[in-house]
Amino acid sequence: MPFSGKITDQELRDSLINKINEVDIVKSDLEIIKESVDSASLISDSVDRAVDSIGDLNDLTTDNKADLVTALNSTETKVKALSQLPNEYEWESIAGQLIYNLPEGTSYDPSVKWLRVEIGGASIPPSKINKISPTQFSLSIPSSDILAGLKVVARWSQPVLPSGSPSAGNNNAGIHHLSHELGGIDEIDITKLKGYATNVSEKIGSRSDLQTSSKTSIVSAINELATKETNNSSSINTITNNIGSIGSLETDTQFNIVEAINEINKKVIENPNIVGSLEELVTEDKTSVVHAVNENSNIVNEVSNHLNILLGTAGNSIIPTYTDGQLDKIEEFKDSNAIHSSVLSYNSDGTLATVVETFDGKTIVYSLNYLNSEFVSVDKTFM
Repeated sequence: MPFSGKITDQELRDSLINKINEVDIVKSDLEIIKESVDSASLISDSVDRAVDSIGDLNDLTTDNKADLVTALNSTETKVKALSQLPNEYEWESIAGQLIYNLPEGTSYDPSVKWLRVEIGGASIPPSKINKISPTQFSLSIPSSDILAGLKVVARWSQPVLPSGSPSAGNNNAGIHHLSHELGGIDEIDITKLKGYATNVSEKIGSRSDLQTSSKTSIVSAINELATKETNNSSSINTITNNIGSIGSLETDTQFNIVEAINEINKKVIENPNIVGSLEELVTEDKTSVVHAVNENSNIVNEVSNHLNILLGTAGNSIIPTYTDGQLDKIEEFKDSNAIHSSVLSYNSDGTLATVVETFDGKTIVYSLNYLNSEFVSVDKTFM
C-alpha cells in the first residue's frame, strides 16, 4: 500500500504516550543509579573510618600480621607463656621414696609436659613421671633405685593467676600473691618499697632509741611503761595518804605545803622579839618553829583526848578505878557496853609512866618521857 506521508491522530497519540513512558523509565533508572552512587559513597566513608580506627596492619608488633584475629591470638599465646613462673623444689630422698608432694602454695599444670625431675643429678625420662595432681607426682622406677639421702630436684612452670580468679578446674586462684609472701619464690622486702622510709620507718623511729630497758618491740616497751605507771600510781597514792589533805592546813595558804611553811616562816621573821631564840624552846625539836609547834600540838591533842574521856564529853558514862587512892583505870560505857578504856601505870617517883588505850578493837600504848623530872614528850606505839 502506497505511503501517503500522513499520520492519523491516533498514531500521533500512541507515539507520544510511548515517548513519555520511555522518559519515565529513564528517570527511574537515573534514581536507581543515584541511590547506588550514594550508597557507594557511604560505604567508602565507612571503609575510610574503619581503616583509620584499625590502622595499618603492617604496623603491628606481633610476628603474625596477616589479619587482626591471627595477631591477637599470637599475642594471647605470648601472654599465657608469661603467666607461667619457673619454679623448683629440692628434697632429700627417703630410701625407696617414689611419691613427692610440692610445698604449700606451689603447683604445676598436669596437662602440660613441662615437669622435669632429677635424682642424684640424673634426669628421669618424662615417661617415668606420673602427674598425679597439681601438687603431687610419682616415679615409675624401681624403688630400689632410690637410696636414702639422694638429692631429688623437681622443676616446673607455675601458673600465675590474679588473686581470686580461678580458672575452670583449677583451685590455685590467688597463687600469684603467695609468691610474694614470706618464704615465697619472689618474697617482697617492704623496706625497699616506695614511701617506706618516710611513711613507716621515720614515724616509728629506731627501737634502739627507746628510753626503756625493753627495746625488742614497741609493744614490750609500752607494757614496761604501763607497769611503771601502775607502780608509780600506787606510790603516789601512798604519798598522798601520808601527806594528808592540803585543805586541812590551818594556815591561810592551802594550795601547797611549801607555801604554807613559807607563810609560817614569814610570820616568825616578822615578829623576832615575840618568837625569841629557837634555842630557848623547851621541846626536843629545836630545828624550826613549825616542828616545835607540831610536837607540842601532838602532846596537847593527846592530853585533850584524855580530858574529853575523863569529862565524858560524848555523853557517855565514865567510870574511874582507883587503887590505894591512885587512878589506874578509866572506862567509858555506852548503854552498858565498854567502848573505851585507859589503863595507867606510874613510875617509882609517882609520875605517870604509860597509858594503854583500847577502843574500836585497837590498842595504843603512850609512853611518857621526862627530863630532870620534867615531862618532855610522848611515844606512841600501836599494838
